[in-house]
Amino acid sequence: EKVLALCGETKVDNKSSSWVTMIQVFEYYNSHHLKKAFEAAFGCVTCLPGCFTMYRIIADDGTPLLPGDGVLYEYSRNDIETLHEKNLYHLGEDRMLTTLLLKHYADRTLTFVPEATCWTIVPHTFRILLSQRRRWINSTVHNMFELLKVNTMCGVCCVSMKVVVFIDLIATMILPASYCYAMYLLFLVFVDDLPVSTVLLIIYGII
Repeated sequence: EKVLALCGETKVDNKSSSWVTMIQVFEYYNSHHLKKAFEAAFGCVTCLPGCFTMYRIIADDGTPLLPGDGVLYEYSRNDIETLHEKNLYHLGEDRMLTTLLLKHYADRTLTFVPEATCWTIVPHTFRILLSQRRRWINSTVHNMFELLKVNTMCGVCCVSMKVVVFIDLIATMILPASYCYAMYLLFLVFVDDLPVSTVLLIIYGII
């Protein structure tokens, strides 16, 4: 009765099309299964994908939920002007809707159902993949800032979804640096023929 919305796992249908589709299989499993299963344990999945989500429209007592005044008013805005708002409402509309649900319905849960699966066609060329991920990363980062403003997210102090979102935000922002550091480690190993210490590997793992 407390479930407001739920999603299932999205899997890659064309995984054998090219090496680009192959490298996305584990990523989809990680983001559409492992991550959502972890967030569901807290009762608040932070991104209900637009491709495979069910919403509770009306509560048992007849109260409108998804079309409620708060969510409907904020989600149906047509005065989008700033770059931040465009990333929220034009690139990551499914993430923004999820954030609004978390904001206005703190007493209800957004969950994940692993038994429910759907299949999607993913980009088969690196150019298309790069364009898609640029949009996704932009909307994700902007939406994380909005999630940090939601004071009704479950958990207490350091054991809360807000801390998880903050860590995820930091990890996303330093991701380019981690790639550069990985290239540096490879250079040390294969060019300079230097041994890589355990400490360096631990640092990279943290990054």
